[in-house]
Amino acid sequence: MLVVDVRAEQTFEPSAPRRLFTLPLLSPFDTTSDGTRFILPMPEGSDAPSPFTVVTNWQAGPAR
Repeated sequence: MLVVDVRAEQTFEPSAPRRLFTLPLLSPFDTTSDGTRFILPMPEGSDAPSPFTVVTNWQAGPAR
């Protein structure tokens, strides 16, 4: 994943690209709506944190 700084005053001036981080070839990713964070899958066995469980509708209590 590369990034460039951009100046768009009177002319469009991009900086030289620089590497943010390395991804496997053609990895799917998305960004947050404000563009400040990435979300992407991590391969099993990586240094990624342990998985977690998301519980939706938890206010309804346990199923009976």
